[in-house]
Amino acid sequence: RHHREHIHIGTLEGAKGPHFLGIDAGSTTIKATLVNDDREIVWSSYATNEGSPLTAAINIVKKIQSELPEGAWIARSCATGYGEGLITTGLHLDEGVVETMAHYRGAEMVSPGVTAVIDIGGQDMKYLAITDGVIDSIAVNEACSSGCGSFLQTFAQSMGLTIQEFTQAALNSDHPVDLGSRCTV
Repeated sequence: RHHREHIHIGTLEGAKGPHFLGIDAGSTTIKATLVNDDREIVWSSYATNEGSPLTAAINIVKKIQSELPEGAWIARSCATGYGEGLITTGLHLDEGVVETMAHYRGAEMVSPGVTAVIDIGGQDMKYLAITDGVIDSIAVNEACSSGCGSFLQTFAQSMGLTIQEFTQAALNSDHPVDLGSRCTV
């Protein structure tokens, strides 16, 4: 079931025309994706923000600009997440989008008709229930750090895995562990 939907991946090599930059400035990490006009991801980055999301975002934009071939450009840019306002203002981006809407729009693009989205952030988790294309309820777990991104990342590192390897192992597990809904530390 986890392999039904696919995100199309392209390449920056030989890229031309408009590209669209999205930056998710989370509480502990910063993610960025560059998408071409065909909705293919042609560049992405995932890193800790080292306590300075604006510096991390500036470095990401510099790296993208240095790798964009002639004839390709960033047509629009957007930020979301914990540091949305800071990044949008600091980098003069075109738009800032509330995190829940960004997650819903992204999920809808990948899996049209999506009815639920789970966001595992650095400090909390959110469950979005979607009915008829509208987010009709949001549940947030702030009771404990267990199950949140920073906890999971630390746990993955203790096992000698990257967060991507850890996530893939969890998705492919025959007997997933129930972390519960309260503290499991």
